[in-house]
Amino acid sequence: MANQKKGSEIIAILENIPAQDLTTATYNSTTWVKADKFQRYMGVFNGGALAASAVLDFSLVQATTSTGTSSKAIANCTATQLGAADDDKQIIINCTVADLDLANSFDFIGLEITTVATAALGAAILYGLYPFDGPASDNDHADVDEIVN
Repeated sequence: MANQKKGSEIIAILENIPAQDLTTATYNSTTWVKADKFQRYMGVFNGGALAASAVLDFSLVQATTSTGTSSKAIANCTATQLGAADDDKQIIINCTVADLDLANSFDFIGLEITTVATAALGAAILYGLYPFDGPASDNDHADVDEIVN
């Protein structure tokens, strides 16, 4: 028998970097998510057309506070660089709490897009999957406007 749970009960949108022109810069989460409510996390990058000189990295990063203090890479959670030949590509990065440096109090997860040259249009979303308690949507980011059943 198929699972009867709704997608919004098992997957939450926790953070996002809104769609925008990505110039040479690093774009980080403004809300860092404490990694204690879900069994798994997933970052998704959605890109548009990339400039001829574009070089873009997408990563899940960890920090020690909800403001991103001491942020650093999560091992094995950085995508291979996208370049001009990667127009309209998406990247999915999977992560579990075990991937974090919990021994050194890195228990917050965020998103990071780094562009080395003028890049493109792009956006990213951090999802929480399989909540420990209650429906996933109880933890949705404030930007989630509506859930349609």
